[in-house]
Amino acid sequence: MRKVSLLLILTMFVALVSCEKYPDGGLVKKGDDRLEGTWKLSTYLRNGTNETSLLTISGYMESYKAGGIFNRSYTPTGSVLIEETGDWSIASDNLTISLTGVSSISNFSNANSTVSYNTITISKLDKKEYWYEFENGGDLHEFRFTKQ
Repeated sequence: MRKVSLLLILTMFVALVSCEKYPDGGLVKKGDDRLEGTWKLSTYLRNGTNETSLLTISGYMESYKAGGIFNRSYTPTGSVLIEETGDWSIASDNLTISLTGVSSISNFSNANSTVSYNTITISKLDKKEYWYEFENGGDLHEFRFTKQ
């Protein structure tokens, strides 16, 4: 009985230690193609509250391409499509992405006229969903995307 209990405890420990943040395996690494492609914003949270319905932009999309090319597009209410191209790179922690060459997102929401960031932290990434967060203006913003 004691051996069975010890084996059970050992098995549970190994299971806990081997759990990964992303269900289909690991953090973003060089050559990892899960991030590459086009992602459409599905949900926006500010300080943990879903404020998707307060957005004053539509069709927000991000594309990550091999070689570090980043594209972003969206349409502010009553305006024309905005398209930007910049660069992206992954930090050594495999969770932080740096974006350069793109400006603030203008006419973003009722609560934030603009949102600006150049560093984001991945909170979820699998083949169908990509979530990240960043701080701006004293608020924690979370963007949740679905793969297109």
